[in-house]
Amino acid sequence: MNSRESRREFKRQASKLLATAEQWYGGRDKTWNFAGVTFSSDGPYLYYPPGDEKMVEIHLMKGVKDDQALYQLSHEVVHLLAPARHPPAIMLEEGLAVKFSIEAPNYMGRDYRRLAIEDLKTNSNYCAAYNLVRELLILKPKAVMQLRSEEPNFFAMTPEFITKTLGVDLEFAVRLTERRQMR
Repeated sequence: MNSRESRREFKRQASKLLATAEQWYGGRDKTWNFAGVTFSSDGPYLYYPPGDEKMVEIHLMKGVKDDQALYQLSHEVVHLLAPARHPPAIMLEEGLAVKFSIEAPNYMGRDYRRLAIEDLKTNSNYCAAYNLVRELLILKPKAVMQLRSEEPNFFAMTPEFITKTLGVDLEFAVRLTERRQMR
């Protein structure tokens, strides 16, 4: 498969994953245009081309293969729900992206989910975000849909908004809205 075919296939996979992410976490901001998937040495991340206010691309790590590429793609797809040019994302959004990348894809390797969870232990920020989301969803299984029906943009969510909407304590809401440089 050549580079153009590869990018086209990744865009197709991303679109399919995005539809699943919308079912899990609520609709995406349709004012943003998803331009596709490309590769860079410092990926994975969302890239916002200069001069185009509402265009976004997914950049995966150059040279990544199969299940690892699918893991990265799945994670970044969650950020397409409510793109924001001002990172870092809140812990809630990062935790949802980690959860989705572990649970949503159909990996080729039978052990990939387990390996992905094991690998989380090597990155304390992603692990903390994932654990926060797991804790939230145990307390309030419909929390994400509830929050996003009131405020679809993760970046606009505040501790006070989360406390008011979900009835969780302020300290927990502060942790959910914390912004950390993830890597």
